Amino acid sequence: MLIKGLRVAIDLLSALRREDHGIPALSKSVDIPTLSSLDESVHQFEEAIRIDFEQYQDHDIKDHDATTLANLVEHFVGKATEWSLVINAISTVDVLRSFAAMALSSFGTMCRPRILLKDKSPILRMKGLWHPYAFAESGTGLVPNDLSLGQDLLGHNRFALLLTGPNMGGKSTIMRATCLAIVLAQLGCYVPCISCELTLADSIFTRLGATDRIMSGESTFLVECSETASVLQNATEDSLVLLDELGRGTSTFDGYAIAYAVFRHLVEQVRCRLLFATHYHPLTKEFASHPHVSLQHMACMLRPRSGGNGEMELTFLYRLVSGASP
Repeated sequence: MLIKGLRVAIDLLSALRREDHGIPALSKSVDIPTLSSLDESVHQFEEAIRIDFEQYQDHDIKDHDATTLANLVEHFVGKATEWSLVINAISTVDVLRSFAAMALSSFGTMCRPRILLKDKSPILRMKGLWHPYAFAESGTGLVPNDLSLGQDLLGHNRFALLLTGPNMGGKSTIMRATCLAIVLAQLGCYVPCISCELTLADSIFTRLGATDRIMSGESTFLVECSETASVLQNATEDSLVLLDELGRGTSTFDGYAIAYAVFRHLVEQVRCRLLFATHYHPLTKEFASHPHVSLQHMACMLRPRSGGNGEMELTFLYRLVSGASP
């Protein structure tokens, strides 16, 4: 009876949390191993009662079930606030423990980020940045990169990075690593780099990849334009914006015009921290001398193919270097 009451009480608390906080399930608020095995323990306990205490399996005892259960639920509901506090405390400890475990078991350098107070313009400086997931998937050695947006130590305020380089050269990876580092830093976790300094970002906007929405009749180009419009309407000076190959969903001429207009607006009007990856090389010429734009590319090299037949092969270095891609 007590175990059945516990089941009902947990379901009731879950319903209360859905009403108060919009949480669809208790498991999304508390996700620790002990709760995942609760149902199995309940079944084992009930089976022991059924085997060892058959004398209690009497129909008369069921007459008292409703009263006992009602009292238990009433007592539990009366302590719902205290239970919620306990759940929130356990959730917080679980998250902090996960942060610590990730930092201690990391196969690369992790550092404590330094949060700066905003003075004149937003800042993001990272040394030795690497992407944990990319390393885990490839199994190859780390290729750390340095990245700086905003006021640097020389007084230059280049808060926009115009990134070029070949396909598969690592442009999207370094953009995702930057986004991941900022999210972890503002969560209070160590970040995957040697050092990290930043002013807080009020939001992060991304336009990565190319996809359509066939069920709603939206083409790749329409999806791209809709998401870009959302960035232009909502981004602020304190935002971080990542745009990957904007304009590739349409013709080269129209795509370049869109990329140019969006990049110029974000640099000169919004003035936010911006990573803009593109294959439109004329953009690098247009903004080569802009005081707020830094031109960088993902390095690669050509070397003779093994076999001595005179053919060359492209080798990706995954290194972020200054200047436009040659």
